[in-house]
Amino acid sequence: MQAFRYVSTAVGSTACDWMFFVLLTKLGIGYFIAQMISRISGGIYSFFTNKYWSFSSKEGQRIGIEGRRFLLLYAFSYGLSLLLITVGVEHFGLSGKLAKLAADGSCFVINFIVMRSYVYHPRRGVTDRLRTLVKNGDHS
Repeated sequence: MQAFRYVSTAVGSTACDWMFFVLLTKLGIGYFIAQMISRISGGIYSFFTNKYWSFSSKEGQRIGIEGRRFLLLYAFSYGLSLLLITVGVEHFGLSGKLAKLAADGSCFVINFIVMRSYVYHPRRGVTDRLRTLVKNGDHS
């Protein structure tokens, strides 16, 4: 069920991302800048939909931990997608749309694995562990 929800969320995020990408390129904005803007719009949609629906992480106090984890993943995925779309267009001669499809497909798989095992995983964050150690006076 979780994989189905992730795929459904990814479809919505992709639709948001592609809508902006196509619109921006139609307005004459280059593929690289269009990819930058469109990925951010899809990322915002993805974070909240995955948090509350795909991975059922409804704990309000965890939004800071999950937000930081998501931003780390997102920064990596964002950079990877920009690299892949650039390589696809400039080195393999793909169209911007085909290169985007390849980049997005690659990031899709990586993102699911990392979201499931790290971003929305219920384990405590490093900061929370340190706070507990200091609070309890455990310096071992």
